Amino acid sequence: MMIIPARTALLPIILTGVVFLLASLAQAAKEAKTEESTVERESSLEDCFTIEAGTELKWHWGSGEPLDFNIHYHREGKTVYPVKAPGATSGRGALSFEQPQKICLMWKNG
Repeated sequence: MMIIPARTALLPIILTGVVFLLASLAQAAKEAKTEESTVERESSLEDCFTIEAGTELKWHWGSGEPLDFNIHYHREGKTVYPVKAPGATSGRGALSFEQPQKICLMWKNG
């Protein structure tokens, strides 16, 4: 995912990227999701979806300006953060889930 910041503090940050949801390596190509989004100053972008048991989530993103990034889900009334990256300009990784789970990827600008 590539995030291109605005040139002034009044303009938004542009978020462009790829999030891969892989049920297996053989399905990688057909499961890819690419998005371009805007994250306004003092706001956030959240992408939530349900991931099936045994699925691996792979992600990649980048930005010209620091953003707070996390991957989280809710379990038993608590928010669980398997990934937190405050003030990051890029991120890449993979997570596996042993049970179906609604998860959210979040970027915060300021």
